Amino acid sequence: MANYILLSISVVIGYTFRLLLPLPATQISLLDLSVLAFLISSLIYHPQKILSSLKYQYRLVLPILIFFLIDLISLNSSAQLGRPALLVGALYLFRWLVYSLAFSFIFNPRLALLLIGSLTTATSLIQYLFWPDVRFLSAFQWDPHYYRVVGSFLDPGFTGLILVFTLIYLTIRPLKNLRFNRIFCVLAYIALALTYSRSSYLAFLTTFAFIAYTKRSWVYLFKKLLLFAVTLLLLPRPGGEGVRLSRTNSVYARIYSWQQAVDIFSRQPLFGVGFNTYRYVQKSDFVSHAGAGADSSLLFAAATTGIVGFSIYYWYLSRLAKTSRLLAVSVTAAITHSFFLNSLFYPLVILWLSLLLKPKDYKSP
Repeated sequence: MANYILLSISVVIGYTFRLLLPLPATQISLLDLSVLAFLISSLIYHPQKILSSLKYQYRLVLPILIFFLIDLISLNSSAQLGRPALLVGALYLFRWLVYSLAFSFIFNPRLALLLIGSLTTATSLIQYLFWPDVRFLSAFQWDPHYYRVVGSFLDPGFTGLILVFTLIYLTIRPLKNLRFNRIFCVLAYIALALTYSRSSYLAFLTTFAFIAYTKRSWVYLFKKLLLFAVTLLLLPRPGGEGVRLSRTNSVYARIYSWQQAVDIFSRQPLFGVGFNTYRYVQKSDFVSHAGAGADSSLLFAAATTGIVGFSIYYWYLSRLAKTSRLLAVSVTAAITHSFFLNSLFYPLVILWLSLLLKPKDYKSP
């Protein structure tokens, strides 16, 4: 239970506090420490259970391990970037591996997911009510948001995706207490609406259209579209660029980011420039917390791991989506969102998708 308490604290604290490592642009969050605590305690007390989970999910463990090995090769091919860059890339690659295999050592995934979803919802609404103006965070290289939900992870886009995941989970696997489940959904939806994150809105619409398709219910889809349309009409507009859904500054920034990713990919198309060494090969010298990635996960994967790594990563995503209906919908949400942000490589997103992957859910593709 101590690990789940630590997980809860890590979600509440989010990225408001992180530990600095003696490496350039390298930090450890409480979420990283929480996942590491789960791994160490499971290795000590339940090693056989970990092996059993990995063996049962070998169809997904295989592409994960191959992608890891390909990324090691891509890092080795980028030795000209220097030892610090390679070490930073290796650390982030190791984190990706651990988070992706979290299903094998976090043994109560439903509890973990409900903790993440409920606490993300709560911290988002509390932040909006009591600290709606977070423009002062620009001094710490965060985007200056005004009257938007940013949550404890200080980003409306990524927080919005976790809220979409929460709504998907509560829709497909509702709580036993349906009244509480409905209240939970309403609060998560309100928090999602107040992010003003267009990528999260699109992920919401795409995935609930997918759910409507699986239900063969146009009425269900119409209700969701009507709810969303009414929401847009009722959303407050207190002022500031961020609450304007027609804003164009972020659009131009993303187009530039995509062009830069394509340019970086063209330099080393076979194995890429090295996993998470993206910041070291960018032309721009703008410093921010988004500097390590492109505004597209698929372009980021192609640029850093090349055609070989991208192919393996696509193989992994396709197998992941075929594992269960819940994962199919959640992966759809993540991919849709990832066209505009580096969502698929965001730690909390990797963890969430991994925790949906349990043996009891497994179906052969």
